[in-house]
Amino acid sequence: AGFGHNGKDVDPNKTYTKEQARIWLAQDLNRFFTLIDQNLPQFSSYSPKLQTEIVQAFYRGDFPASKNTIALMKAGNFQEAANEFLNNDEYRAAKNNKNTRGIRNRMEAVANALKAESSSTTKSPKFDTSFDDTITYP
Repeated sequence: AGFGHNGKDVDPNKTYTKEQARIWLAQDLNRFFTLIDQNLPQFSSYSPKLQTEIVQAFYRGDFPASKNTIALMKAGNFQEAANEFLNNDEYRAAKNNKNTRGIRNRMEAVANALKAESSSTTKSPKFDTSFDDTITYP
């Protein structure tokens, strides 16, 4: 429903308001930032591009399933982490399937951000991982 939210609280036969979708988005993002903080304590030191890709990958479920990638990132081995991230059955299965090409594109974007991080020598500004679900939206 809405921004990719799914779960037991979603009835596929019901239409939800934008307001409800935004509430679920805020709750989901808060949950994913908590997971990111638990799994990648160095998150705030990563480049903004890698931070963005990490958030998207956690939201889609790619990172929690990739414990080896996370371990390599924690060790600062971003090039190896990129290779490990693409060592994935879902990624391989999408290679010749035009209906799932988006899977490869999104996973390659993460891998490319990891590779770029391995060559980066500058620190990025801190990314604010707090999320206030009382935010008002336009």
